[in-house]
Amino acid sequence: MNTLARRLVTAIVRFIAWLAMDVRVTGRSNIPTHGPFLIIGNHFSLIEPILVGLKLGLEPTFFASADLMAHPVTRLILKVFRPIQVHRREIDRGALRAARRVLEEGGMLVIFPEGGIDEVVRDMPVEEGLAVPFDQRTSRSSAQLIEARDGAAYLATWTEAPILPIGFLHTEKVVSNFRRRRRTRVEMNIGPLFGPFVVPAGLRGPERRAFLETVTQTMMEQIAALLPPANRGIYQLPREP
Repeated sequence: MNTLARRLVTAIVRFIAWLAMDVRVTGRSNIPTHGPFLIIGNHFSLIEPILVGLKLGLEPTFFASADLMAHPVTRLILKVFRPIQVHRREIDRGALRAARRVLEEGGMLVIFPEGGIDEVVRDMPVEEGLAVPFDQRTSRSSAQLIEARDGAAYLATWTEAPILPIGFLHTEKVVSNFRRRRRTRVEMNIGPLFGPFVVPAGLRGPERRAFLETVTQTMMEQIAALLPPANRGIYQLPREP
């Protein structure tokens, strides 16, 4: 997409977002002034990457699943935000190398550790996923965190980039409310930077996998801390004494 087309589509997306949402952002002071860093968050709908692209004053690169890139509307929107297409359910080494280049050049990369919006659709081959109703692919009905994958942790340890967590609230309501001509109040809670994570030298096999699982758990707990208990799903935090 050339610069003129990107500006035009961005302006249209920004206008539609204004019509659809009243967005409140907290924690702006936690945003680093420059990269490299990863941006992670919960993925209740297709709206979160759009909010990151429009509301943080940054120009990050995104991972975008092949099924979303296959739909003409979502593909047009996501292309504005310089996506790296990734194929779920497989190790996409080309996407990982592209992501690493972004960070090595001082960029910012957005990745959602849950690995998809819907827990069932994310495990389907692309062809099967495209047959699922569009609403199910673009909004999570439960608005609760689901079990994350280790892909974000793998990328974080491979690149040793610090991580900026964001908790998004009410994004799962935006599309359905917009169809009813209702505006949705959406919240973006930005937490402090954490990491980087470095794999200890010599760690292999099961021990390395266990380390990645620990990093994944830490990532999700950082996101959960930015959400109310009702939205934390399986990542409930210990109660403070």
